[in-house]
Amino acid sequence: MMQPIPKTLMVTWGFPPVMLGSSQIAAGLANQFSRAEMAIAAERWPGMAENEWSDLEGIKPSVHFIHQQWPWKFKKSVRLLVWPVVFARLLHVSRKTGAKQIFAMFPDEYYLFASWLASRLLRLPLFIYLHNTYLENRRGIKRLFAAWFQSRVFRDARTIFVMSEGMREYLSPRYPGFEFVPLPHTFDVIPNPLERPPPLRKNFRMAFMGSLNRSNEDAFSRVSGILRRFPECSFTTYSGNAEADFKAMGLVGQRVTHTRVAFDQVVDALREYDLLFLPHGFHGGLSAVEYETIFPTRTIPYLLSGIPIVAHSPPQAFLTRWLRQHDCAEIVDQPDEQALINAVQRLIDNPQRCQELSRNAQAAALQYHVDKVVRELRRFLAGAATAPVQPTKHI
Repeated sequence: MMQPIPKTLMVTWGFPPVMLGSSQIAAGLANQFSRAEMAIAAERWPGMAENEWSDLEGIKPSVHFIHQQWPWKFKKSVRLLVWPVVFARLLHVSRKTGAKQIFAMFPDEYYLFASWLASRLLRLPLFIYLHNTYLENRRGIKRLFAAWFQSRVFRDARTIFVMSEGMREYLSPRYPGFEFVPLPHTFDVIPNPLERPPPLRKNFRMAFMGSLNRSNEDAFSRVSGILRRFPECSFTTYSGNAEADFKAMGLVGQRVTHTRVAFDQVVDALREYDLLFLPHGFHGGLSAVEYETIFPTRTIPYLLSGIPIVAHSPPQAFLTRWLRQHDCAEIVDQPDEQALINAVQRLIDNPQRCQELSRNAQAAALQYHVDKVVRELRRFLAGAATAPVQPTKHI
């Protein structure tokens, strides 16, 4: 029988209804814990009502907003100045909820640092969950701070969870003496299988879901070539990004739509299309290791939908290797617009390939069901209550 879980405070930057990968991950995990087991400290985004999260997502743990993001031009500077206030609120929430341990999610060092300091001050076990590599993506003075901080947060964490097996493969040999435990993002509802994807004709409807950022901008920029080559097709983005971000990529006109969708309606929305675009950067503002190791959150709902996927991703990336292993996407692993166009044409010419990709994708997605992933997380969170204090570790 599984040991009870000490009250855990999840600290996260993104949380629903904000449409970010980190929001989906946080909500997916949180929904598997009761209010007695977990509380959440998160950031409220502009225009987000106090109880909007519960109405939309039905999150079981209590949610406590410790910071309000401002839609200001200089919000990064202001955010840094108010960090002491945010930290004080985090301490208050920790005590108010009776937290016995802290589970800090990292796509943002702002909250990771606050979580680490709170765990030391309150003498609480700390778990960290890296969605991305940290030190490897910092430059200049930020890298100096990251080197100092990462050594300490790795040393003090009871467990270091990582987003993918690709991240574990990279980090383990570089940081010997530390265990990196893959904790992939999950889904909790298995949709009815899609028996047969819609036929792919030249007037196909194509969609992209998720954030447009430095991890995929390079690959995403070439989707406009598909629109030029197939003048009868249409393209839709489901994203929290501003419409202007996509217009800057040349995605304008009557055949392009920018909209949003609730988290629990993503798979149904994707099934309205004939083709899904999965871009993953070849280069850009992140380190090479970041492109090699991350596994985009959008991949799971894409697979669950059963709609054929065109993945534009570099050959050495973990994402590319995983998709190729499961043969669940038409892969374009060179940064070439014509190669991308050719991949779409191959699928138009070969409906059997579309059906094969659909079957393989839906089967591959099942390994990310929340029951399997959360069972492992529960084991670690429950074990902290009885685990002996670990000796100091160094890197």
